[in-house]
Amino acid sequence: MAFEEVNEEVDQLQKNAQELIDSNLEFYKLKSFKILMKSSGLIAKLLFVLFFVTLFVVFMSIALALYLGKITESNTTGFLIVGGIYFVLGFVAVVFKSKLLERKLLRNFSEIFFND
Repeated sequence: MAFEEVNEEVDQLQKNAQELIDSNLEFYKLKSFKILMKSSGLIAKLLFVLFFVTLFVVFMSIALALYLGKITESNTTGFLIVGGIYFVLGFVAVVFKSKLLERKLLRNFSEIFFND
């Protein structure tokens, strides 16, 4: 009689353990989906803004190059000056990019992953 009760308790324990494992699995699936959707939304928003900022910079660069060309009376010189400005900005970005970009990305993605 005692053996049957222990056997039933063990069966019930197995069922409860399986239910716990299944519910934890579902929880982590939902949490992963939520994190994936937040990350995807952030990336989509970033790409959208980046597209319009790029358009703005391109048109402003052309306008600045034409203006400088008018001042120097040579469009070639105007475009070379703008190219030089971008070369200097690119050099500065390469020198300082890792620390600034890494810090910002770490801050943004840690908020997504750990604040929920």
